[in-house]
Amino acid sequence: KIQANPYLASEVDVSRNRIGDDGVRLLMRKFKELNVVVGNLKLFDNHLGRAAAAVLTSWILSQSAQWPFFELHLSDNFIPAEGARDILKAVAGKASYPSNRPGRGKQRTPLWLRLENNLIARANEFCEKVEDLMRAERPAAATG
Repeated sequence: KIQANPYLASEVDVSRNRIGDDGVRLLMRKFKELNVVVGNLKLFDNHLGRAAAAVLTSWILSQSAQWPFFELHLSDNFIPAEGARDILKAVAGKASYPSNRPGRGKQRTPLWLRLENNLIARANEFCEKVEDLMRAERPAAATG
């Protein structure tokens, strides 16, 4: 859990570095140790898979309502449908999404999540199933 008065990294870009699942695990562990929250995390083209998705899901679930991700870029990796589903389910289950971004007043903004070019077969079918899952996870979001 993020402690009070964290350090804010508005953007962390480690894209195209092939850090893999272990790299994401170490990066997120270091953020937690140093009490750093991240607004925009760019991890595209890094050879990330299911384990990285699990780490990011845990991070999303542990974020305080005040400091959720604003953007999460996971394109061009090896994240399977199950990992993508878990991330989306975590977002749907957090009341902090849509978020109140600094400088936007009371306007709530959804998470900008990029998952294209991962290991998600039959994207249309996947989207339908995940939308149903997200509606079930967050009934209030489905109506408005």
